[in-house]
Amino acid sequence: MFGTNPPSQHVYPQSIVADYTPGLPPVIILHAICCASSRWASHDAPSRQEKFSEFHATKTRSLLDAAIRSGSTDLTTFQASIILQYWAYAEGRNLDIKMSAHPFLEATPDSARMEEKRRAWWSFVMFDRYVSLGAWKHTVPEADVMTLGLPICAVDFECEALVSPNPQKVHDPSFFLSHQIGYTDPYILLIKATLLFGKVTDYNLAVDSRSSRRPADTRDTPVFRALDRLVAVDFLQSLPVEYKSCLGVGENPDGSVVDPDLYLVHVLPFAATISLHNAFIDYSNPQCPSALRCIQAARSIIRNYYLLAGTLFDLKRLHPFVTVCWYLAAVVLVQLCKRHITTGDRAGEATVWGEIETLKLAMLEFGNISPIGLRQEKLYKK
Repeated sequence: MFGTNPPSQHVYPQSIVADYTPGLPPVIILHAICCASSRWASHDAPSRQEKFSEFHATKTRSLLDAAIRSGSTDLTTFQASIILQYWAYAEGRNLDIKMSAHPFLEATPDSARMEEKRRAWWSFVMFDRYVSLGAWKHTVPEADVMTLGLPICAVDFECEALVSPNPQKVHDPSFFLSHQIGYTDPYILLIKATLLFGKVTDYNLAVDSRSSRRPADTRDTPVFRALDRLVAVDFLQSLPVEYKSCLGVGENPDGSVVDPDLYLVHVLPFAATISLHNAFIDYSNPQCPSALRCIQAARSIIRNYYLLAGTLFDLKRLHPFVTVCWYLAAVVLVQLCKRHITTGDRAGEATVWGEIETLKLAMLEFGNISPIGLRQEKLYKK
């Protein structure tokens, strides 16, 4: 369960047991894995499952705190801290772990070990971008991100193939729109989509609408127009043909093998679009460009949900952050519904209300295993 569900499978190799044969992984990793895996365990006895996850979460946190106090942190404790933080995020909790990640950026001669460090770091960076949610300062600054090389493809990582490091660099002007053959897979695309969301957060912070220094309307600036175009249009259009569908890898996927990473790749840009335009929306004006942009983004998010609902895929295996994207779409649609009510458009009101209910039920269903779904549904009600 741990090795095949997001986001855990990217923090630690799926060949985890084989890696430590004839022994076992370090105790702190075992506790973290047990804690994270409880999300996908049987829910026939929820109280017992909760006790199981809480027990291992407490053990993991205790070992982490001891390692931090003694100054004996290593890659294993770093990986365990990431796994635990992702679990807490899915549980709808805030978990403050004071641990310096910089030592794990240092290069090592062992290429396999270096790739393991690189993937752990990227998992940490992506988590940081998710919890920032378009409005909070990132823990990992852009300068540090610029120094990171992208990981190699997951299939090469798992089989420990002798491949050269990924040549794609974050600071390259074509980073978001050029996807090199042999060094692109759903996870690498998800890194790019997540960093794209992070760029919107950086922009929102730089021109905070609560600041008197902010211009009346920054949508006419070259920076805004370029970011809007990149987020709302160009990134998804640039994806290689085999990654064009949210239902799986291939030119014509039928939804029988949905990749959770790729699905989020197709949702994140729309959530980022809503975040970028949120401060400028005027729902009373049917021609407001930001309102039109956000309505289109919300409808794209729900369209992708409908596509997924038409498959046998268990949506609870998606990334927890997808519930935040559903929430953002629901908020936009609620405002659209209010406009329909005000103008007396009963048909439009009925259509939008059905879409809102669909997103609400999706959040509640996800909440059956991850309380973050319930938290987002409660926020939507407010």
